[in-house]
Amino acid sequence: MDIANFKPLHDDLLIERIDPDAYLSETGLILDIKDTDMDLSYFRVVKKSESVSDVNIGDVVLVSWERVTPPFRINNDQYGITSINEVVGVLDGS
Repeated sequence: MDIANFKPLHDDLLIERIDPDAYLSETGLILDIKDTDMDLSYFRVVKKSESVSDVNIGDVVLVSWERVTPPFRINNDQYGITSINEVVGVLDGS
């Protein structure tokens, strides 16, 4: 599968999981959301359907793993699909 040929439908996003230990903010701080009561993960928006206007390709968003399709790999990168309605927030400066 080639990611260039992938087109999300409806209000969906193709998102790539980002390791929170590897994600740094613009100030160089590691933004850590590890918490036993939270199932949120960082994802970068890779593709979006035409109807989505709240996020841009390249934005880093927080989404619960429970709200993402079972993960799949393309070229050793881990991706999932979710609806824009499942995005908890967009990180400023992402």
